[in-house]
Amino acid sequence: MIAIPRPRWSGPLAERDVTVLLWLAAFLVTARIPMGFVALLVLPAVVVLVHGLSRSARLPHRLLRLLQVCGITALFGVLTTNPALLAGTGNNLIIIVAIALVAAAIFRGHLRERAARRLFDGIYAGLLFSWGLSIFEAVTGFKFLPLLYPTGNTAVAIKANRFFVAALFPNFNDYSVAMALLFICVLARMVFQPRVSQLATLGRWSILATTTFFIAYMGSRGALGGVVLAALIIALLSVRIVRPGAISFRMIFAAGALGVIGLAALAMSPWVQDNSTATRGIIFRKVREMLADNPMRALIGWGSNTEYQRAARAVYGNTLMDPHNMLLEFVVWFGIPGLLVYLACWWFVTRRGVLRQRSNPGWRVVAASVVTMVYPLLGLVTSSTLRYHQVWLWLIVAFAGLTGSARGLGAAPATRASADQASLAAEADQAVHQ
Repeated sequence: MIAIPRPRWSGPLAERDVTVLLWLAAFLVTARIPMGFVALLVLPAVVVLVHGLSRSARLPHRLLRLLQVCGITALFGVLTTNPALLAGTGNNLIIIVAIALVAAAIFRGHLRERAARRLFDGIYAGLLFSWGLSIFEAVTGFKFLPLLYPTGNTAVAIKANRFFVAALFPNFNDYSVAMALLFICVLARMVFQPRVSQLATLGRWSILATTTFFIAYMGSRGALGGVVLAALIIALLSVRIVRPGAISFRMIFAAGALGVIGLAALAMSPWVQDNSTATRGIIFRKVREMLADNPMRALIGWGSNTEYQRAARAVYGNTLMDPHNMLLEFVVWFGIPGLLVYLACWWFVTRRGVLRQRSNPGWRVVAASVVTMVYPLLGLVTSSTLRYHQVWLWLIVAFAGLTGSARGLGAAPATRASADQASLAAEADQAVHQ
C-alpha cells in the first residue's frame, strides 16, 4: 500500500508537520506542471508559517552566502533594467526568494531531516512522472510537445519519430537532462539501497535502460556524457565506502586529470564539433562581448531573462541567444559574483560528498551530491537550467545531507533515534517504491 502523509496544521509547534507541501512543490516544478513555480514560491512559505523558525537552527553559511549574493545582484539587476518587473514573477529576484523560502523551511524548521527527504522525494517523483509520460508517448505515438509548444524547434522531429519524446518539456534536450537526473537517482538507489523485491529491481533496470536509450537515440550528448560520468562516480563511491583505503585521493586526482584530457580530445572530435556546438560557441562569444561592453552587467547581471533577451536583440537582432551553458547563465542572471559563490558551493559538495566520502550517507545524499557535481556538464544541454530551478533544489538537498542537518537522509530506519523518524522513513520508502 502507498503511505499517504497526513499533515498536522495545529497543536504544539513540535507536533506540526506540513512537510508534504515541500514534496508537492518539488513535484510540480520538476514535472513541469502549470503553475509549478508559483507552488514553489507559496508552499514553502506556508511550511515556514506553520512550523515557525528555530532560533538555534541556521542555514549553512556557504548556501546562505550564495542566496545573499544572488539576491543582491538580482535586485540591482532588476532595478537597473526594468523595476516594473518586481511586481511579477518574471524576474530573477523572485527565484531567489522562492529558493530562500525552501531553504528556510528545511534548515530553520524543527523537522530538518524529514523536510529534506520530502523535498528530494518530490523531485524524484516528478522525474518518474516525466519518465512515465515519455513511455506513454513512445508506446502510443501521442506526443505532448506539439500540442504545448507547436512552434518549438524540436516539434517537427518529435512528430516524425516515434521514439523522440519530451513529456511536458519544451524540447527533447531539456527532457534528456531530466532523464539523466532520474538515471543518477535510480542508479544511486540500486547501489546504496539494493535490498528490494525482484519486481522493484526489474523496474529499476527498466528505468535505467529506457532513459539511456532515449538520451542516446535523441543525440543529447551532454546528458549522455553526464550519465556516463555519474555512473563512474557512483561506482567509485561504492568502492570507497566498502573499502575506504582502496582508492586514494591521489588516484582520484590522476583519474580526473586523465578524464579531463579525454574530454578535451572528445570535444575536438567531429562527434562534438558540429553546427550545434559552433552555434553555442558563437552565443558564448556574443555574451562575452556584451559583458565587456557593459561591465556593470558582468557584476549584477540583467535581472531577468526578458531584459537579457531584449538587450541581446538590441545588439545582435532577432537571433538565438539562450546561453546553453549553466555557468554562463549564472553570469547572465546573477553576475560574476553569483557564479563565484556558486562554484564555492559546488566545490564544497564535490569535495565532501564525493572526493572525501568514506561512509554511506544514504542514496539520497549520494544522488544529490553526484547530480550537483555533474550539473555543469548537464547544463551544457539545456537553455533554461536555472529557470527550471533544479540546480537550487539539488544543492539544498546535498547541503542538508552533508552538513549534518539531516544525518538520517536516506539511511536505514534502524539507525534513527526515534520511532517517529523510523515510521516516517518507512512511509517515504513505501511511497516511492510503490
